[in-house]
Amino acid sequence: MIGTQMWKIAFTCALLFGLDLSAQRASNFGPVPLYFEENRGQTDAQARYIARSPNLTGFVTQDGWTLSLHGQPISMHIAGANAQATLVPENPAEGITNYYLASRAITNLPHYSSLRVQNIRPKIDVIYHGNGRELEYDLVIHPGADLHTLWLRFDGSRPALAGNGDIVLRTGKGEVRQHKPRVWHKIPIDGSTITVVIDGQPVGHPTYNQFRSDIANAFPGLMNSGGAVGYFFIDTGTLSSGVHTISWNVFDNAGHGDGIGSRYFNVFNSVGSTAGPEEPLPHGRGSEEEQTPAPLQTPAPLETRNPLETRNRAATVRERSPDVVEIEEVGRVEIPLGATAGYQLVNGERRPLPIGSSMKRGVFYWQPGPGFLGEYHLVFERPDGTESHVRVKIRAKRYADN
Repeated sequence: MIGTQMWKIAFTCALLFGLDLSAQRASNFGPVPLYFEENRGQTDAQARYIARSPNLTGFVTQDGWTLSLHGQPISMHIAGANAQATLVPENPAEGITNYYLASRAITNLPHYSSLRVQNIRPKIDVIYHGNGRELEYDLVIHPGADLHTLWLRFDGSRPALAGNGDIVLRTGKGEVRQHKPRVWHKIPIDGSTITVVIDGQPVGHPTYNQFRSDIANAFPGLMNSGGAVGYFFIDTGTLSSGVHTISWNVFDNAGHGDGIGSRYFNVFNSVGSTAGPEEPLPHGRGSEEEQTPAPLQTPAPLETRNPLETRNRAATVRERSPDVVEIEEVGRVEIPLGATAGYQLVNGERRPLPIGSSMKRGVFYWQPGPGFLGEYHLVFERPDGTESHVRVKIRAKRYADN
């Protein structure tokens, strides 16, 4: 791990504290998840939002939360909290709440799955959300934040540290248990770590972090359950008629990658059935800009070498004029050959290049779809009349290291 940029990516983290109200008996309401509703006068004005589930009723204040155990309040406060911090409800949930009070009615209060308090301390956010029917909160530490200024204060009970690292807040009416903190690096939700690949060529990043209620309700409490949907537009008019491949590849900031989806699709264009050997792919958001190709250079003569291998299941294998390239199933190959055309040798006969492969500006791209296994003998033709022979060996995908 080197470089400032990588440190910034890795520095974003979250601390989780689960609240277990062992003094209260869980009612049999079924799998009703915790939700938040805005306080519009139905309770004390110090509460900005109310958290409800069959297990508990809690109150989110400007600087923390308050729970009531049979009339005994217990509170957590973030010391020095920003009194002007903005509370933003996130991830709409199903249902509304109506109150009919003696003097007025408060109706159509929407429900939310999470609540973010922005900049509660400099460069620190807090996110409240449910884990099933329990309340959890994340402290999101942005790059440049001073962790030494982050202090939590508890009122209503003297905190005690359990043997497993939990914080226990005991009262005469029961206890609140905060599970020990867990820390991890936060994954960007802007689609920047996801690359869309068509016929082996990266074409851009998807529009990601789109909400869908069925996914959010099925996986409550997970980091991206409120935005696990994405989409990407392509212009199929620039593709040749026939079968193509599309895949979504995910990479972390250490360069390790894996595929999260690979599919075949058919294109039926009215004009022309095949594309030329240098057919350019459409450019999506984040893809390279079209440039005037440099004169093709003839690579150095081939030399015998060991097979090129990669442990990154969807990572790119790059090598200039290799004899053999070895990848896992649905891995990706990118070979700069200086070639303008190519074909596949099958039992000594010339066949078109494999489905899902393409060539562009002298580079051969291929991300074989599911089911491509074994050895493929490919031949590439250069402008000077020479040929380059490459054997691509594809082994079965491993889902766990032995």
